[in-house]
Amino acid sequence: MTVEPFKASDYCEIVPRSPEEIEALGTDQWRELLARYERDPSWTMRDDEGRIVFFGGLTLLWPGVAEAWSVMSDLVEEYPLAVVREIRRRVQEGFDRHGLRRIQAIIADDNPRAVKLMRLAGFEVEGILRGYSPDGKDCFILGRLKEWKS
Repeated sequence: MTVEPFKASDYCEIVPRSPEEIEALGTDQWRELLARYERDPSWTMRDDEGRIVFFGGLTLLWPGVAEAWSVMSDLVEEYPLAVVREIRRRVQEGFDRHGLRRIQAIIADDNPRAVKLMRLAGFEVEGILRGYSPDGKDCFILGRLKEWKS
């Protein structure tokens, strides 16, 4: 496994697990997000064959708070422990390097595998955001504070 800084062009190499969420945004909005993600702390994980397992990062919302985001491929199923370890490492790095006290993530309520993955990374489900996603799905909001104990 290798981890490298995220580049917007990485999106052309991935087959997302949930393409409908991206398609609901529209091309222009997705391009704007990719450009922002490239500027914020973000990374791409590749397997030994160079295929993208996932990319993700942190969007700094305001001092002390960031939102985690990711686009996963089906390869996550082959490397779940490596993915959880990398997310934990990057979340800790976010707390340490960026002075964060809270990192949150928003996940569609029809994606229990992603919720499980984030729970393994130390996040807790805090509530439901009704009709929140671009395509109108309900979403869970998960959060993790710096003081989390594994």
